[in-house]
Amino acid sequence: RLRIVALAEQGLLERVAEVLHSDTAAFLLIDDEDDQMLRARAAKGIEEEVEQGVRIPVGRGFAGRVAAQRRPIVIPDVDQADILNPILREKGIRSLLGVPLIVGGRVIGVLHVGTLTPREFTAADRDLLQVAADRAASRCSRAAAINSGSSARPQPCAALPAIRTGSDSGSTVRTLPKTMTPSVAIVTGRRRSPVPRRPRSGGATPP
Repeated sequence: RLRIVALAEQGLLERVAEVLHSDTAAFLLIDDEDDQMLRARAAKGIEEEVEQGVRIPVGRGFAGRVAAQRRPIVIPDVDQADILNPILREKGIRSLLGVPLIVGGRVIGVLHVGTLTPREFTAADRDLLQVAADRAASRCSRAAAINSGSSARPQPCAALPAIRTGSDSGSTVRTLPKTMTPSVAIVTGRRRSPVPRRPRSGGATPP
């Protein structure tokens, strides 16, 4: 069963990376033994995170801040940011986008993607990654509810519903949520600034 869970998680990460055109993707979950620590659970492109059992304190480093602040965080330039996990630098990752996994108001982990070239992640990128995280977290919650007597921590192991990246006309089609996160923190060094909301116009998706 653990093998099936691992394969499902890996498949979700591969789809997320494909849709967002990222070089890496990873799940970090709240540690079962210490709820103030995140542990790497599955990864694509940075498998060393899982192999080495990387643990990140909640509130510190990139993933730790995503979990503590409970909102998406973008790092346009890793070299100018406070990155706790050395593997991210060793792999040559230049830009990062991370979102929290939340079940019943409780953060259970972080989903993040990265690129090997500098990138300005957009509001649409952020919203799409949050959709993936929300759906994974929701399915985990439902899966956990099936085993009413189980005390196991919910895991983002269920398959993500299809996120289309193409249409009959060849144009990009990306399913976005109806409600958006109010803001996203852009981190440069130790400074964070919220991205202002733009007024809704026509069929445009708000940030």
